[in-house]
Amino acid sequence: MKVLCLSDSDTRMKWTTTVAAAIGSSFARHGVAHGDQFVVDVASFEGGAVPTSRQLDEIGVIGPHLLVSDQQLNELVQAGYDVLIVNTVGSRLHRVTEVLRSLSATAPRRPLLVTGYAGVVYEKHVEGAVWRAGADVICCNSAVDHALFSGIYRSLGVPVDGLVRAGLGVVHRRNGTPVEDFPEHGHGSARPNEVRTLTFAVQPDVPRGRNDRLYLLERLAAYARAHPSRSVIVKLRSRPEEATTHRERFHFEELYRTRLVDRPPNLSFEYGLMSRVLERTDLLVTISSTAALEAIALGVPVAVLADLGVGEGLGNHFFLGSGLLSSMNLITQDKLPVVDPEWLRMNGFGGDDRLENVAARILELHELQAAGDRALPVPDGFVNDEMTPRLAALSVEPLTVLDAGTLRARRVRRWAVEHLPRPVIDLGIRAERRVGSWR
Repeated sequence: MKVLCLSDSDTRMKWTTTVAAAIGSSFARHGVAHGDQFVVDVASFEGGAVPTSRQLDEIGVIGPHLLVSDQQLNELVQAGYDVLIVNTVGSRLHRVTEVLRSLSATAPRRPLLVTGYAGVVYEKHVEGAVWRAGADVICCNSAVDHALFSGIYRSLGVPVDGLVRAGLGVVHRRNGTPVEDFPEHGHGSARPNEVRTLTFAVQPDVPRGRNDRLYLLERLAAYARAHPSRSVIVKLRSRPEEATTHRERFHFEELYRTRLVDRPPNLSFEYGLMSRVLERTDLLVTISSTAALEAIALGVPVAVLADLGVGEGLGNHFFLGSGLLSSMNLITQDKLPVVDPEWLRMNGFGGDDRLENVAARILELHELQAAGDRALPVPDGFVNDEMTPRLAALSVEPLTVLDAGTLRARRVRRWAVEHLPRPVIDLGIRAERRVGSWR
């Protein structure tokens, strides 16, 4: 079986490769495909937040990394893949489904399309569900999401059989290896004398404002000063020169270096895999990062900050009912929250939240297509010429039409990020902010 993982950022790539690895493991256990019978290629949409070499290494991508333009989709879909695992913006995903729809009308076989969400679904539930409706398999993070999306599809007259409870794909990875069962969760809070290392999970765009981000840095520094025998790790998503799913306007490390005068020695910044940082973390603190659920999966206590409020703009409304909402005031006093087990069961940790379900559905569809004499029809979505003519027309147009000069500039920038010394890169970033974007 040949699989293509296609995405437009490092976070989404991690999701696609995690799902692919879980499918391969499931097939191997059930004797469907072993070793070289299960081949995975990894590609990025050109024009998106293409991962750097460092980010590819962090994700665990081994082998060629393809760059694909929107105009190359027809060729890619006909390249002999059995499964496409795609995570990208909705309009580009719909473009993929339309290419598959055209292929299914004439070809004896077509790739199966799998999609989902690279992390917790905080917003745009209806819009996201509408764009994904034409996929063969739509991965739902939890029982709550599955019920919500089922209700949306039934209201729109869209089939619901493509919805599969898969759990949070990026949480099903421990040290790079997919796991099928979560460990017993530490439902109790850590005792104060057990907190040796506190890790704060940074988000590129939460909070957005500089002053709010400075506030968090000041509170973390104050915690470090109040507990000098403890380590405080600020876990960063990407370096200032790297692109990711959401743009980071005010980078934490730069703010800390330029705006904080009293910098405690037990506070440090780290990059790399969150799972490796969590191995030596006793308390994970965040506003609303999916890392909170990754920590829970590993039995690490979690606190979700409400210092800036609670709401959709911060994403921490997702944790209402979890028992995890807290503040830096309480955390500094070692008054730590306790997660609610029922909330966990409904939000990705239930017995049926397994990537194994995705593998089972793919195998079922693969065998159904193999038994016939023509390609499976692409599921009827909601975005089409009859129901949503304007939206459908926009979504099948090339999403990124870049002139040759812009493409060359982006390639030069990627080369610079990967090969030039950090001081030179920093100089380029400062120049970018003065004379305009060169991305």
